[in-house]
Amino acid sequence: MLVVDDEEMNRMLLRDPLEAHHFEVEEAENGSEALARAAEQRFDAVLLDLMMPGMDGFEVCRRLKKHLSEFVRCRSKARSSSSPAMRGRHL
Repeated sequence: MLVVDDEEMNRMLLRDPLEAHHFEVEEAENGSEALARAAEQRFDAVLLDLMMPGMDGFEVCRRLKKHLSEFVRCRSKARSSSSPAMRGRHL
């Protein structure tokens, strides 16, 4: 599993419980690093921060889908339909 977030604390909050349940977790701190890791290794799941500086999670997801379309499904949850996260529902 790959956890992608520009905030170390957020990565830790996802990583620690996943590892406690015996998942193997890799981390990336930005979109470029995530794409490089995904090119080297196939992950069963990628957890993306949607709002990262530089390349945001939406762009990472689009690029992953372009190169690994048969495996990539992008989903997001948001409380408001006007939320930027709702754009992810259509990727």
